[in-house]
Amino acid sequence: MITIKEAEEILKKEYHEDNFLYVVNDILLPDFVRDKHAVEFKNKIFTSVCQFGYSDKCDVAVFEVLLEQKTQNRRVTITQEMFRIMRGLGINNAVVAFANADKRNWRFSLLTSKYEFDGDKVIKVLSNPRRYSYSLGYGTKTKTAYDFLIGKGKVNSLDELINRFSVEIVNKQFYSEIAACFTRLVGGQREGKTYNKELNIHGVTDQNKYAEFAVRLIGRIVFCWFLKEKKSDNGISLIPDSLFSVNFNKIGGNYYHDVLEPLFFELLNTSIQRRKGKYAQDEFYAQIPYLNGGLFSPHADDHYKYSPELQCGQYGIITIPNEWFARFYDVLNQYNFTVDENTSYDIELSIDPEMLGRIFENLLAEINPETGENAKKSTGSFYTPRDIVDYMVDSSILEHLKTKTGIDENKLKALISYGKEDDELVSFSAVEKKAIVNALYTVTVLDPACGSGAFPIGVLQKIVYMLQEIDPDATLWFNKATENVSFLIRKEFEKKFNAGSLDYIRKLTVIQNSIFGIDIQPIAVEIARLRCFLSLVIEEKVYDDEPNRGINPLPNLDFKFIVANSLIPLESKGTLQMSIFENQDHIDALRDIREEYFNADSERRIELKLEFKTLQQDMLLNTIANYQKQASVKYQLLSEWKPFESQPTTWFDPEWMFGIRDGFDIVIANPPYIQLQDKSIRSIAEEYSKQGYVTFAKTGDIYCLFYEAGYNNLKDGGILTFITSNKWMRAGYGEKLRNFLSSKTNPIFLIDFAGQKVFESATVDVNILLFKKESNAGQTQACIIKDKCRNNLCNYIQQNTIKQSFNYNDSWTISNQIGRSIKKKLIQHGLPLKQWNIVINFGIKTGCNEAFIIDEKTRSALIDEDAKSAEIIRPILRGRDVDRYKYNFAGQYLIATFPSRNYNIDDYSSVKKHLLSFGKEKLEQTGTTYNKGTLSEFTSRKKTNNKWFETQDSIAYWDDFSKPKIVWARLMRIHKSEKRTFPRFCLVPEDMFVVDSLCFFTGSDLKYIVAFLNSSVAAYYFLKNIAILDDGGMQMRQQFVEDIPVPVIDERCKVFEDIITLYDYIKQQPDTVDTTCVERKIDQLFYDMLGLTKEEISMIELELQELESIK
Repeated sequence: MITIKEAEEILKKEYHEDNFLYVVNDILLPDFVRDKHAVEFKNKIFTSVCQFGYSDKCDVAVFEVLLEQKTQNRRVTITQEMFRIMRGLGINNAVVAFANADKRNWRFSLLTSKYEFDGDKVIKVLSNPRRYSYSLGYGTKTKTAYDFLIGKGKVNSLDELINRFSVEIVNKQFYSEIAACFTRLVGGQREGKTYNKELNIHGVTDQNKYAEFAVRLIGRIVFCWFLKEKKSDNGISLIPDSLFSVNFNKIGGNYYHDVLEPLFFELLNTSIQRRKGKYAQDEFYAQIPYLNGGLFSPHADDHYKYSPELQCGQYGIITIPNEWFARFYDVLNQYNFTVDENTSYDIELSIDPEMLGRIFENLLAEINPETGENAKKSTGSFYTPRDIVDYMVDSSILEHLKTKTGIDENKLKALISYGKEDDELVSFSAVEKKAIVNALYTVTVLDPACGSGAFPIGVLQKIVYMLQEIDPDATLWFNKATENVSFLIRKEFEKKFNAGSLDYIRKLTVIQNSIFGIDIQPIAVEIARLRCFLSLVIEEKVYDDEPNRGINPLPNLDFKFIVANSLIPLESKGTLQMSIFENQDHIDALRDIREEYFNADSERRIELKLEFKTLQQDMLLNTIANYQKQASVKYQLLSEWKPFESQPTTWFDPEWMFGIRDGFDIVIANPPYIQLQDKSIRSIAEEYSKQGYVTFAKTGDIYCLFYEAGYNNLKDGGILTFITSNKWMRAGYGEKLRNFLSSKTNPIFLIDFAGQKVFESATVDVNILLFKKESNAGQTQACIIKDKCRNNLCNYIQQNTIKQSFNYNDSWTISNQIGRSIKKKLIQHGLPLKQWNIVINFGIKTGCNEAFIIDEKTRSALIDEDAKSAEIIRPILRGRDVDRYKYNFAGQYLIATFPSRNYNIDDYSSVKKHLLSFGKEKLEQTGTTYNKGTLSEFTSRKKTNNKWFETQDSIAYWDDFSKPKIVWARLMRIHKSEKRTFPRFCLVPEDMFVVDSLCFFTGSDLKYIVAFLNSSVAAYYFLKNIAILDDGGMQMRQQFVEDIPVPVIDERCKVFEDIITLYDYIKQQPDTVDTTCVERKIDQLFYDMLGLTKEEISMIELELQELESIK
């Protein structure tokens, strides 16, 4: 018996059946039963398939698959074929060893699915198929496999086994280690540790500059790490391992200047013909190809200046200790890197470019170019999980193809899906194939908040996959791509086509024609470009005997991913004297520069930049000469645009920047979520208010504007797919957006993830909305996600959607026919609460509760000292004191010095003395900050016209506190200790005051109204209409409560009297008495009053039973 640690060594060896079975039987599965036999298959990528046995406890079969030569990287196809075999055997889950033809390397995989079978035929897909793999064998890093797969010993269930293949856990560990290196470099705190800054940029003090430099440096290094994995058939890497040795400290010198700067700027950024000194003469450097693409072009903040004497960058400005690189490389050396991007269908537990994107999105959270504070917090940006990206991309492309081709939806779904359960549907005529290829070739997709490029890369991957299926030899695509190109480009494409680099041709043309991204953060745009570069590089074939080792220089993506503010269109900037399109020569010249720039080498790139600047100046001078000797605002802005310098641009124009004149086919994004009144964007929010957005609301959120801007950037009939906070569906500030969507768009589907967590780094509740730019058909497919189903999102939605029509003004509440019937009866029999002659008010805001809210002991002392104090001391309730029907007075009192009462504080000496004990400066209503920068710093109450001893708000409605009133907390939470604690409305007597976290109203029939507001019918209504916060809090704001229809009934009616009698009984009972049965009687009276059916009552009560899931 060997130890688990010794088993780790097995993982590093070439594949052998005995070693695989040892890990399966002795280390991993609890009840493995051997039953070895060959399995029949029909494909050209497997050489043999053998089933070794099974585990009942884990519900998995165990297989070995040997692959044909050079097929190991066809991951999706391998996975599809294995699932095809499993379906034929009626098997849902399997542990499989996929061994390369030479057996030097292999993958330890878990394949999971959930089908209902009828014999060997799938009759229902209950969970999407997925493969998770560890890459093992010769030359691999096995730390991840050891730590997560075998280090913890045997599993006892399928769920435990699935957890051993959790890519999220690997992501977290890798990011944690990368983030620690980042923080060491730029300084700061991380996980309770404080690090001194190891990076020094001479003369630079801006911390954002340090963070941007660090992200750029790490990005370039990791990109090179991926390049190391790309090898020729001779096993020679694109970049020699020796350049990233952790032993360089022993050599001495300055690693950053002596090694990395020349690698980045003199080799990868310089064609072989233009290299200088030893980089041109030494054969060692000749194996490093010229990549171009701008990734390794010296950035202004790189402070790079070549020294001919040193043959590297000049010393002095940038200083990074060699030890930092040693630590960083030690981290990277522990993990496997794969240049092939994961999909949600096939996931490798290695570091892939998609994981790279996630890491850099998190690092981008460290950088906010405007405020310097945490950017993720200030920009409301969250990384979109891969399965969500795939679902949104698939849905968008499906709608696009339905419109453009007219092909049956089910056939298109089968083509888009990685799964092959519906193979018989993927059969297209020659005409249909051509229509699909044409639609994919011409599609234009914009991500207006692209971050690190999750959606553009998702679109790229899916289009390439579909082309592999529909046009496997790429003939249709090649003919389309070479229709109107120059001789040189056609010749290059023919070379790639003949060499079999079909996906390279596909990807390059998709990047050039179809995907576009904008982000406000320059470094985010750089990372998005980097992921496109990686996606292209992996498709290259390396030939040691060809110029540049057969590697095509990367395209320039300066006009594909742009740093700009996508919410401010160029047309809105001031009163324009002319249209940009009036001088077509300028537009044509720009188009020519943009198209040539995409494939230009570094030398031609410099020339084109100069031509671009010359064009800008020509435009400016021309408009000055022709338009009253001054430039239009538009031309002034255009002449100042600097796309090659990665500087943020305050406007966006799709024609000028991308050459898109008539709008995009698809706009897809996860826009930022941040309130427009948030101080971090207050100044730019004022600018947004001037742009004419009909969805703008001062209390609203920035994502509302993205919906409208996205609509404006669509073609007629185009598709927008966003994932955003779902608060717009119900919140008051969302009314303008709801009206806009109802009147201007055709919502195709709306998915509400109410209560289900989607973003790992945020607890915000979200929805996915897909609409078309066309008239509203009133046939929205709507679904509420109530279960954890991200792994099976498509099937869950398909099985749980209902058709609904969303109208103006109304909250967008997703409900079925029964739910709509309940709502209709409520409206039929009721009158909105606000029409019951009531006015809802807030409780009292003091601005300093510690001074103005006192306990019983303090109250007694003040009155004993000055009996007159009793005139301005009133009992007060807090949110925690209010329950259903009852309240618990906690002996708290308010010093009720309301400004509207014009009290003279000198008349109340003991109260004045008490308030002054907290410091007059603290109570002043000036908003002044005192003792700034010291430990005793404090700020007085917010600025008002009120006096220092008065409450913060005027409370003109103070007289209402002398009347009976219904009160409730604006934020209600579900008490875990009680089954039924929502909602919580309470009728309190006259002269009882409430704090500002409570609302109240006075009026007549209050006992009847409070009984209804606490009923199951009202609870159901609130759950469908209020905003439910991510932590389970119920936002019972004024607008949600005042709109509830309260059943109208004659006061002389017996039912009315019965309800009042039952209310009085509940109110009289001590807290120890359970009044549930009495409350049920009230519920039944309201059910009968509304004429609800048994099905409708059952639905209400079922919804209320699910309240616990919100906690």
